[in-house]
Amino acid sequence: MICGVRDDIHPGVTNSIILWNETNWAMSCDFNGNDLSYIKISSELCRDKCVQIQLCTHYTWTNWNGGTCWMKKGNVSKDDAHSTNDKNMICGIVNNTQQGVTNSIILWNETNWAMSCDFHGNDLSHVEISSELCRGKCAQTQQCTHYTWTNWNGGTCWMKKGNVSRDDAFLTNNPTMICDQTVYWNGQNWARSCEFPGNDLSNVQVSADRCGPACLQVKDCTHYTWTTLNGGTCWMKKGNVSKADAVPANDTNMICGVRDYREQGVTNSTVQWSGTNCTRSCDFYGNDLSSIQISPKICGLRCAQSPLCTHYTWNYAFGGTCWMKKGNVSKDDAFPTNDPSMVCGIRDDSQQCVTIFTVEWNGATWTRSCDFFGNDLSHIEISAELCSTTCLQTKECTHYSWSTLNGGTCWVKKGNVSKDDAFSTNVTTTICGIITSVKNLDTKHV
Repeated sequence: MICGVRDDIHPGVTNSIILWNETNWAMSCDFNGNDLSYIKISSELCRDKCVQIQLCTHYTWTNWNGGTCWMKKGNVSKDDAHSTNDKNMICGIVNNTQQGVTNSIILWNETNWAMSCDFHGNDLSHVEISSELCRGKCAQTQQCTHYTWTNWNGGTCWMKKGNVSRDDAFLTNNPTMICDQTVYWNGQNWARSCEFPGNDLSNVQVSADRCGPACLQVKDCTHYTWTTLNGGTCWMKKGNVSKADAVPANDTNMICGVRDYREQGVTNSTVQWSGTNCTRSCDFYGNDLSSIQISPKICGLRCAQSPLCTHYTWNYAFGGTCWMKKGNVSKDDAFPTNDPSMVCGIRDDSQQCVTIFTVEWNGATWTRSCDFFGNDLSHIEISAELCSTTCLQTKECTHYSWSTLNGGTCWVKKGNVSKDDAFSTNVTTTICGIITSVKNLDTKHV
């Protein structure tokens, strides 16, 4: 047991009144007990961290271990704080409107976003914009699948990557926070795990690959949703909508799409296999077995190593995903897409499909129609001719990729790679390159 009396060697705390500032925090104070969790961060980040943590209603910061934020739970007020002799200590509460977390249910609205919620981790990038622009920015950002908006720095959109659902969101104490998911269209007029609510026109029991063409044949059909109900049902819908009106669904088998006479591809429904077991600009509907974020060069090999995998698809979803699939299919079951970077293939243990990924470097350190998988260090919206220079100026950058995303985006990457690690994208506007010991690389022809 330990007991003690206050030692007034530390002067200055003779007034027990705590002086609270306008943002509900004060110096030289503490709250007793009710610890929820703690984290080593600077004092200016402690309040924001409490706001992001479910059940946190107040906090204390001390300089223990270089700076520790002690997040606390329970319904308290400023009157519950007590003064301390430590002039470095900080205590605070979230705004009175944020007190009393009694409702743990996130209320999602019709357009699939909600207030007072957040998604853990998986941060991709952030930008200071207003809340109403956050969803559109996520949709424009490669790999972004969901986001959180906070009023930090006047308004910040935190774009995030990875496959999540509404169930992954958690409630916060900040009524101004917004969280949301987006639908990943991948340059096409249909997408997975999404739907268009309401406006039903009619429905028909067809396979997923026939839903888009069925919509084309029905008067007034402008968009559709396909579900597995009754073995497969296409829900044709009416009204003026856009891709932005689609909402994510927790069902990975669901498909939604918009009608577009120019891009449906019903006049050319044949996938060109050219004697190989994999090809470009194609996909197989449904029957997903598992998925993994890997380079397209090894997607077929990974399928061959998976006991139940019979066919596969690769696309740029979540930064590059191999979708392994099961079931008895043939090449005739594949359908064309509008994305030249997509790959689909049939399992064949005796043949690795690598020829379509070959990159022609022609003795240079950069080339077109190529990419390097993963290892992203950072990205910046700049012109193509500045991408290699940016990589040279970035610590740890060894290689890079550039695409026309957002008017031009350079993805600087880390890790030990060679030209053999690059893969062909079949998209002439993409560029990739490696950094050698030679500085001031000539990029004027990029």
